Amino acid sequence: MTGASTKELMARFGQSTSRAALIYQHATQDRDQEIADALNGMIEAKLRQRPATSDRATPIT
Repeated sequence: MTGASTKELMARFGQSTSRAALIYQHATQDRDQEIADALNGMIEAKLRQRPATSDRATPIT
């Protein structure tokens, strides 16, 4: 996600093995998907609440 290499991430987080780095990287990717899904659900719910008044895009408030 950041463009950092595994070695760079290992150094930043103090991990001594690539296995540990990969475990945490996988967990982060799973959590990122959960966050994206939750945000998408919130946006879709908000859009369903709005009356369709025009085809113009308007900001969600």
